[in-house]
Amino acid sequence: PHTLLARVNQKRKTITTMKILHIHSALTLLVTAPSAISKDETTTSLRGLLTSGTKNKKTVSFPVVPHHQVVNRRRLELGLDESWMPEEEEGVERRRWKRQLHSADEEEEEEEEEDGSEEEVTEVDEEEESEEEESEEDGEETEDVESSEDDEEEENKDETEAVEEEEETEEEEEEEEDDEGPHHPQQLGALYQGYGTHYVDVWVGKPYPQRQTVIVDTGSTVTAFPCAGCNDCGEEYHTDEYFHTQESKTYQVTDCESSRCNLGSCTTLNDYNHKVCNTRMSYAEGSSWSAVEATDVMYAGGPHDGALIHLDEAEAVSEGKHIGDSPQDAYVFELNMSFGCQYRITGLFKTQLATGIMGMEDSPKSFWKQMYNQGVIDEKRFSLCFSRQPTASREGTEAGAMTIGGTDTRFHSTPMLYARNVQSTSYGIRLKAIYLRKNGGESALPDDAEEQVVHNIGVGESTMANWRIIVDSGTTDTYLPSSIHSQFSNVWKEITGHAFNNSPMNLSPEELLALPTVLFQVEAHQPSIDEELDPETTPGLSGLVDAHNPHDILIAMPASHYMEWSEKSGMYTPRVYMSERSGGVLGANTMQGHDVHFDSENNRIGWAESDCDYMGLISGVADTDRS
Repeated sequence: PHTLLARVNQKRKTITTMKILHIHSALTLLVTAPSAISKDETTTSLRGLLTSGTKNKKTVSFPVVPHHQVVNRRRLELGLDESWMPEEEEGVERRRWKRQLHSADEEEEEEEEEDGSEEEVTEVDEEEESEEEESEEDGEETEDVESSEDDEEEENKDETEAVEEEEETEEEEEEEEDDEGPHHPQQLGALYQGYGTHYVDVWVGKPYPQRQTVIVDTGSTVTAFPCAGCNDCGEEYHTDEYFHTQESKTYQVTDCESSRCNLGSCTTLNDYNHKVCNTRMSYAEGSSWSAVEATDVMYAGGPHDGALIHLDEAEAVSEGKHIGDSPQDAYVFELNMSFGCQYRITGLFKTQLATGIMGMEDSPKSFWKQMYNQGVIDEKRFSLCFSRQPTASREGTEAGAMTIGGTDTRFHSTPMLYARNVQSTSYGIRLKAIYLRKNGGESALPDDAEEQVVHNIGVGESTMANWRIIVDSGTTDTYLPSSIHSQFSNVWKEITGHAFNNSPMNLSPEELLALPTVLFQVEAHQPSIDEELDPETTPGLSGLVDAHNPHDILIAMPASHYMEWSEKSGMYTPRVYMSERSGGVLGANTMQGHDVHFDSENNRIGWAESDCDYMGLISGVADTDRS
């Protein structure tokens, strides 16, 4: 295995990430269970992985899906209007990504350094013993000299003991830190780009987990995906096949005659000889699904192209307090999950790239809350960090990260600033003002504060106090009340020279970047305000736009986030809509470029600007403390 690993390390710059993950899993399995795999079988298998990029891959042709038919996931219970759907279709092209394996020689170098330090200590001890013998033999020296030597020896011993005590203290502190890590775990995993949404892998069942891909949705509660037997449920569009329940030894349908329904109501279905828990969800744009409640073992994240079979593998790779960083750690966060096994779906759920949906509201039914209730994570919080790529591939286009159990400060380019969560189950904020900043800019803090020109669109704070604004990762675009359209459009025209609408625009890159940046001023979570932060120089604080409320949160949505480019037409379309009766949604394009921390533990929502580069992070480019 070590020779093969060295060969892998030599080739790591020329092979794809998906190959590496397969090889890494195979090598780890060989080390943990050498008797189960022969040397010849392993060598042959690894040679195949090193030389072939298509071996064991399922090739399925799938139709090009209208991009904007899959973007709007607004719930009927919110009372929101149906979304405007453009007619153009988007093409899909493939994109590959790479990662590096860690060097197997690092540990050997550390061991050699430790051996060298031990030899130095031994030499010092021998010198001290030699000095003691010489002092004993030298009986002709005066008592003063003997006393001086004794004092020196005692001082040396005291210094040595002090150093040893200090080293022991440091070792104990390190052990305590190592012990603390697994007791307060948080899981870091990759997000992938769908047709306007972000999804994560979940691996379901035993003994061989099956992959399902689910949209991460902070606007719903239930996790659900199609099971085998689901008729005309879009398998030809999705990343994966239906979940084959008969292949999982741990799958179990919830029998409501003997237990209570968690996700739906007790009913009789033709395919079952007993009553089952049936659940159904409908969406504003017309799609829906029906499912029976079931339970099975599953975990989120992990290597994209291979399941983790052995818990020992995850434990061996995780190595201590930073458990959860590596994709190989995902198995540690396994849980027995209640979910919806879909038997019927309609509308957008058939044509979306992901197979299902992951409910992330603050509800006992949600994915993260079930993890918390089963003791898999210790804190009631998670973070979503969205980036965006030009196209989405069925093979998986990395587009950010999800941290379950906390937030990872290594992503943050600005301080995490908290808004008050004004909702109980969903995640809501209170808007206090909306601004348009001339000449754009990606950050909430302008490039040049003295040159900044910001226009308040003129909607009163008292009016906005009556709006219900939710932060919904399952909604691609941002929606605001229709009553502010004329005010927004007038300010837009004052800056750009033309009225605002949602028609496609032909823009050069320079023209795109010069469009106004939308700034949302949000009520802060007061207990979290750090008075030491300067509100005029801290990105994300409102000091430059509102001197009376300088510690309110300021969220920037630049044109690069709200303008969506169509590969087919070569044009940009604004994806901020003034269409709602009241209230609205800050969707994924508002969240983009931020690590958004949904902290139910403290009833707040944190915002920190970020490039959300998951692959760069796990490759080891940053290694600072996490919170």
